[in-house]
Amino acid sequence: SCEAAYPAFPVLCKVKGREKDAGMPDSLNGRDDTCDRLLMQVRSGDRDALGTLFVSEAARLIAVARRILRRQELAEEVVQDSFIAAWKAAPSFDPSRGRARAWLTTIVLVKDQRMVF
Repeated sequence: SCEAAYPAFPVLCKVKGREKDAGMPDSLNGRDDTCDRLLMQVRSGDRDALGTLFVSEAARLIAVARRILRRQELAEEVVQDSFIAAWKAAPSFDPSRGRARAWLTTIVLVKDQRMVF
């Protein structure tokens, strides 16, 4: 089960039916700023921030992955794996080189390519 695969990150198993979090800003800049702030917290080892980041970004990232993979279940798997990869790679995130949303999207795209080829 998902919970067995990701015991430290149970929030990563709650993907289906994810709606936009009502507490998130509507503007793109606001979402970028929030994502940047959350990833900086993840970079410091904050697991709760990873969960909040997942809730905020999972639906968008699943849509990106689904466009490439054309299968919902594979897209969800890629996004779950991408968040684990993001957790592990968070110390290497450098906000001076780009936005957190772009960084997360790149991780998903790389994982998508591995699933396709």
